Amino acid sequence: MTTLNIGVGGVPLTSKKNNTVSGIVRVKELQLDLMEIEFVYGVKMTAESADLVNKTRESSQIELTIHGPYYINLASDDNRKFYGSIKYITDSIYIGGLCGAKSVTFHPAFYQREDKKIVYEKVKKAFSKIYEEFEKPKYENHPVQKGEITLSPELTGKPTQFGDIEELIKLSEEFKNVNLRFCIDFAHKFARSNGEYNGYEKFDEILSLIEKNLGKEFLEKLHMHVSAINYGEKGEKHHLTFLQGAEEYKEIGVVVEGIEKYFNELQKKGKTIDAGFKWKELLQVLKDREVGGYLVCESPILEYDALLLKQTYNNL
Repeated sequence: MTTLNIGVGGVPLTSKKNNTVSGIVRVKELQLDLMEIEFVYGVKMTAESADLVNKTRESSQIELTIHGPYYINLASDDNRKFYGSIKYITDSIYIGGLCGAKSVTFHPAFYQREDKKIVYEKVKKAFSKIYEEFEKPKYENHPVQKGEITLSPELTGKPTQFGDIEELIKLSEEFKNVNLRFCIDFAHKFARSNGEYNGYEKFDEILSLIEKNLGKEFLEKLHMHVSAINYGEKGEKHHLTFLQGAEEYKEIGVVVEGIEKYFNELQKKGKTIDAGFKWKELLQVLKDREVGGYLVCESPILEYDALLLKQTYNNL
């Protein structure tokens, strides 16, 4: 029986403090399962802090994943940026492993008007170098050498970004011996396809492609992102809430004290509109296919929508 852990991307809005330990405690209070630690502006956590995070995770029985820095481009011709990107990733997995996280995701690269095959080879070369780093003494007895934490490059939200589903599957096939995985962001696929990949059949098509190439067991511990999302011709614009009014959440029993002020701010910014993403059908296909792993809600209203996801999934 697979387990689907549902949680938030980042510290919940209603945490007492805006830090990882407080976030984990709040996730437990909300009866969610998971928190993704956001290293998006750099890996600034020390090993000592990571140890405290791990102890809090263990006592709270909360799963953790990591989102690496935004500055990564494994296809850059600038050596400083290329090797800097590798370091961002290795730092993320080193500290993430000490935290007890299970998966590290990141946006891997940009095409920069180059041929996609050339970019793929550059990214492949970069992953070879990353895994060479993991053989160094620093990683002896680290979770990455035990297979307890994995690299999971993300399905990206714009056609200018490397990381569509076929590319990620091919990378996982080529690095199968070191268990390279990936993160499926269903909202990103919806956005980069200009709304084509939406609804039960299209979501199922993605999962079928993964199973066909990597086996059903790959779906048993899948790293996933989801939110409603606004998009245009160039793909992703910004994330949206699943529902359009705070009263809608209350009516179905999703209540979080102190969160309405955040919702009102999002309404003013136009981030509560309905762009048509069929999130309920996504949950249905995940349940029907018995997909397990980590479903990270990246909604701008975080715990409101994560609780909505969990409640809806459990009621299917």
